[in-house]
Amino acid sequence: MSAVLPIDFSSIQIGNLVGLHPPFRLPVSTPEATLHVVVPEFKLNLLVPLEELAKHVEPTRVNVKFAVDEEVALTLALTGRALEGGEMFEPGEGSLGFDLADHNAPRAQFVGTTLMAMLGLAKEVPLQVPEIGLNLSMSFNIPLSDINGMLITRQLTHALMVIERATGLQFKLLPESLYDKEERDSLAFTYYAIAERSFVWPVNDPIGALVFVTEDMLARFPEEGKTFQYKGPLGPVVKTVMGQSIALGEGQIHIADAAFSDPVGAQREMMQSKNGRAAVAIYSLSGQARFEFPEAPRLPNNPWDWKLQTLIDLEPKFDTHLADAYHALAAATLADLSEEEKAHVTSRPSLDADAHLMGDQTGE
Repeated sequence: MSAVLPIDFSSIQIGNLVGLHPPFRLPVSTPEATLHVVVPEFKLNLLVPLEELAKHVEPTRVNVKFAVDEEVALTLALTGRALEGGEMFEPGEGSLGFDLADHNAPRAQFVGTTLMAMLGLAKEVPLQVPEIGLNLSMSFNIPLSDINGMLITRQLTHALMVIERATGLQFKLLPESLYDKEERDSLAFTYYAIAERSFVWPVNDPIGALVFVTEDMLARFPEEGKTFQYKGPLGPVVKTVMGQSIALGEGQIHIADAAFSDPVGAQREMMQSKNGRAAVAIYSLSGQARFEFPEAPRLPNNPWDWKLQTLIDLEPKFDTHLADAYHALAAATLADLSEEEKAHVTSRPSLDADAHLMGDQTGE
């Protein structure tokens, strides 16, 4: 799993004006006004207060800035021509930029990636400020690979926000690298312990277990590979997330399909047990187990303000629209191919026994 970098929104300008660009009023000072962003695909009507309306020295440029969130502002940069002595402005071209108060803050990255990915999937969005008569439509052509990366960053920063809210800690996203695989795994595990408290997690290596020696347990031998249910304590669990230690409390592990890693050794340990318990090594036949953390830090009731909660609730819609976009791309790619060519492109590859080694060649 490759590293993910925080997105540098300061270097990104997106969007192009489409359709008619009617003139709008340029008041002497910034009025109390609201940007209406209507995204039917996401069933979202976002209302954003106008923060600044800046007329440049040259009469061909106007910037309209909107405060989306405490951490994020949108700037609509327009070029065109002034009319009626500078009281009106007729846009010709325009783009949308993101201003983040702190590019390394999880909330800023979450809000920024949510909005940009949504605009990219919506393709075309109307932007209206009724108080000054601004009524534009803007198209967004963002590659699906970029949108996918934004949604990964969105999920990771949401997890960090959950951990921050539950623990009182604060995190900063490092510009040189956000997460390697170990960092991501620790972050995800901590997030699930807090948000879900009971969750399934991969278990690829054998673990040490203390099992009760019973007649039923002894009857499993010498039948190798016979599974059993195991539930045992983990003891106090502490995870490190971006250099900060987080205590998750006493945990439990439940393996529904446990098997002995060394059946012969396990049988010997049980036969020699003095106190009715034996220390053995077990593994999960399916490679997963359920973890439970009843003592993990908790989120408060209603942890998010309404605006942030609205953006969090878009998660299922992102899943649907991203999948639809990839299906549409695949259909367009196959549109001009013959049936024989389609069958060749979509056929399942035949992999030899060493195929899993590709991408893992160290030269040793």
